[in-house]
Amino acid sequence: MTMMERFTATARQAVVDAVEAARADRAALVGEEHLLAGLLAQADSTAVRLLAASGLGPDQHPALLRECRDYRRRGGIGRAEAEALRGLGIEVDEIIDRVEEIWGEGALLAPAVPESGGRRGRKRVLGSHLPWRPEAKKALETSLRQALDLRSKAIGSEHLLLGLLVSPGAAKEVLTARGITSLHIRALLAKGQQG
Repeated sequence: MTMMERFTATARQAVVDAVEAARADRAALVGEEHLLAGLLAQADSTAVRLLAASGLGPDQHPALLRECRDYRRRGGIGRAEAEALRGLGIEVDEIIDRVEEIWGEGALLAPAVPESGGRRGRKRVLGSHLPWRPEAKKALETSLRQALDLRSKAIGSEHLLLGLLVSPGAAKEVLTARGITSLHIRALLAKGQQG
């Protein structure tokens, strides 16, 4: 049985929606922020219920995704790193603004996918023709380990959420800034919040 065959229908749909989110962003790669967007699109999922139990309601989802885009726009420099650099007199946002003045908006992002494609020869993940960022692939792989660790036979949305929370990247950055960590989610799961 392959890893993708272990995904629940909801988790599989989250991955499909992640690919669609990347396409909507015209991103060259499916990132962990797109996987988070795919999870948030599953309104009745365990992951969304866990996030709601953590104080992150649906009204906060757009802001969360904006923060992920900002993180990516900063070239992966997180809040803590930006604050440390600010202490050294380096204003990350000012530098990014200047780079974008010269090179255009999103200059630190991966190049956008052209409208016409360029999709041949890429490895497919659940029908995706877009390649995945290493961080997003790591989150998917880690979701399997999380499911096995929690003695689950299938990989559900809660395991994808845990995969995002233990893998470096935009999703982990913005969620942990709100106090949502893998330990917190595991504690909620242990209390039976998964429904």
